[in-house]
Amino acid sequence: MDGLHALGCSSAIAAANETFDSEMSRLKQSLTHATSVEEEAAIEQQMRECESRHRDMLASLQRSLF
Repeated sequence: MDGLHALGCSSAIAAANETFDSEMSRLKQSLTHATSVEEEAAIEQQMRECESRHRDMLASLQRSLF
């Protein structure tokens, strides 16, 4: 059972990483097309929030392994 749980968590971590990479790529592309300082700041804030959510998700998944 523990092996199946670890496999499920590993898959969830891989999916979380893929989602994070996709979202960050989209935000980076948006940043290159930003037309104002305010728009850049808003996108950078979204990037920080995305990174924070990703860290929290990974920490939660890693805790569930134990």
